[in-house]
Amino acid sequence: MRDHIRLRKSFATETTLRTTIAVDQAREARQEGFFTTIVYIATREVEINIQRIRLRGLAGGHSALPEAIRDNYTRSLGNLAIALRDFDRGDVYDNSDAEPRLLLSTRGGTLAAAHPPIPRWVIDALSGTSIARDLTAGGGSVGG
Repeated sequence: MRDHIRLRKSFATETTLRTTIAVDQAREARQEGFFTTIVYIATREVEINIQRIRLRGLAGGHSALPEAIRDNYTRSLGNLAIALRDFDRGDVYDNSDAEPRLLLSTRGGTLAAAHPPIPRWVIDALSGTSIARDLTAGGGSVGG
């Protein structure tokens, strides 16, 4: 990543966002003139992730212990507000059902677009932020 920044070459990375390392890297890239984007994909409940990862493991792919999945899920949601604040652009998707659904987009740490209903898990993850306030202001549609 640092080589890409030094050479001014675009790059992409994947993270569970269980730590803020990707956010720190985005800050560094922004300081060097890069435009940063995060696409955050999550589910309404961790049990969906556990089942999907179990099935992937049974099919020969990478697996993980349920305890690790639960920890990653909780920590990831805990870092979402920081990420949306620090990336130039953010898109949050709910991948709980057969097709992912875009829930919201941010620009410069502020809400740019919302696509109701916004699930309660998103509001909870963003609690105390201007994004959560904007999502719930004026009787916005917040779902379960």
